[in-house]
Amino acid sequence: MEKLALCSKVLYDHELLEKQKQVVKLEAELKELLPSKKEYANEKEWMDTLFAMKERIRSFVCDLVDDDDEYNFME
Repeated sequence: MEKLALCSKVLYDHELLEKQKQVVKLEAELKELLPSKKEYANEKEWMDTLFAMKERIRSFVCDLVDDDDEYNFME
């Protein structure tokens, strides 16, 4: 009975090791997918970047929607 318990423990620990490897791999993949944080020197730099992002979104949506009034309504 003791040997069976010891064998089960070895198999169980192996399973935990495999699960830990999977967790580490998934965390690495998630880290790659998350956006990186960027710090801006001042508020003007942030506002310029924000305006550029809004313009890119607007141009993308306007390509999908033919009517500017409809875009303004969405906003």
